[in-house]
Amino acid sequence: MPNSSFLEAQLAYESLGSIDLTSLITSLDNALSKYANNTGTKEQVESAFAPIAEYYSKVSDINKSLQSYINSAAKNIADSDPRLINEERYTNRAHPEYSIAAREASWGFFPELRVSSIPYLIAVSVFMASLSIFLIFQMFGFSGQVNIPSTLLALPASSVPFYQNPMVIGGFIVLLIIACITFAVLYFKANEQLNK
Repeated sequence: MPNSSFLEAQLAYESLGSIDLTSLITSLDNALSKYANNTGTKEQVESAFAPIAEYYSKVSDINKSLQSYINSAAKNIADSDPRLINEERYTNRAHPEYSIAAREASWGFFPELRVSSIPYLIAVSVFMASLSIFLIFQMFGFSGQVNIPSTLLALPASSVPFYQNPMVIGGFIVLLIIACITFAVLYFKANEQLNK
């Protein structure tokens, strides 16, 4: 059923009837030219302008009624949910990783916790845990040293221990990064094959 504002606008539009704006504008132009030449009066200009002003006010009222109808119709469309509740429940149960909205997660830095973010969290947590363990051991005075016999590897003698050598540490970090990237790629490929 149409809204009352739409019916009001329709009735107001039908009550406008047919009006010849061209003749009204021509008569107003004549009155203005006579008034400019001091042969016409102000009342003649106002009487020529009155039908145009009345028509404009009626059209403005119709426009307001139609705008309120459009706003109420848009609100009704936005409020209606075309998805069935059972369908939404099934989707949430079948794919729970896609059903967490950003407003539900109150992490701050991580807006959503999805299955795809687990490898990143594991990689960061393992790295931070190993770094903190090494720092705690060093604070308590424990230190480790790996001695490789120089007969196996013909390396020049160095005064820097193995674990403090920047080349060894850099190589270890590069291997760790490559392992994390490989793990993430394999995980995403396996997850993609499961979702197919």
